[in-house]
Amino acid sequence: LISVTIQDGVTSIGKYAFSKCSGLISVTIPDSVTSIGNYAFYNCSKLTSVTIPNSVTSIGEAAFYECTSLEKIVVDSGNTVFDSRDNCNAIIETASNTLIFGCMNTIIPNSVTAIGREAFYGCSITEAVIPSGVTKISNSLFEMCTELSHIELPNSITSIGIMAFKSCSRLTEIDLPESLQTIADYAFSECSRLQNVRCHATVPPTCNKIFYKTPEDMIIRVPAESLELYR
Repeated sequence: LISVTIQDGVTSIGKYAFSKCSGLISVTIPDSVTSIGNYAFYNCSKLTSVTIPNSVTSIGEAAFYECTSLEKIVVDSGNTVFDSRDNCNAIIETASNTLIFGCMNTIIPNSVTAIGREAFYGCSITEAVIPSGVTKISNSLFEMCTELSHIELPNSITSIGIMAFKSCSRLTEIDLPESLQTIADYAFSECSRLQNVRCHATVPPTCNKIFYKTPEDMIIRVPAESLELYR
């Protein structure tokens, strides 16, 4: 197991720089770094914490993808582009109030209005509570979150993206809010233990192929007055 201190004066961490460094447990990023590239820390499965300095203004796609042991994410308070408001253990794009990366100890602040694609992909979270300002569950948002067993969706969610909950194999039940209008393809594929789905929308959400294979004995509950519409 190793800890890495990046030399002061380095201005960027390139694509795949530490990708699949399975022994990396911590990294110190100096104030000279302004950008973190795509997949920079991809699948650093033992990385437990990371601090984003004030100087960082760009964080690439999937920079912390599949960092399954990540417990703490902190953005220095002087950063003008990103923040970790309310000690949330996440990276939030300040101007848009969009949470772009989370970890197992993330508490999503109520001020967050959007959650980016794959923000929790492969994360070892057990439960998630989405605040009421969020309207969309992005593509692959919780994909491969194999420990996720409880999710709370607010009555502001209008759409669930492609493979949003794919392979959430511990998820046994879910309440879909009245506000829901669309469910994209394979949103719940490989959710092998999903047994109880409660959909509160009186108008059935538009959907096509929610599952690769529908879980056995799954029960879908819908409003009584909308039963024929759902059929």
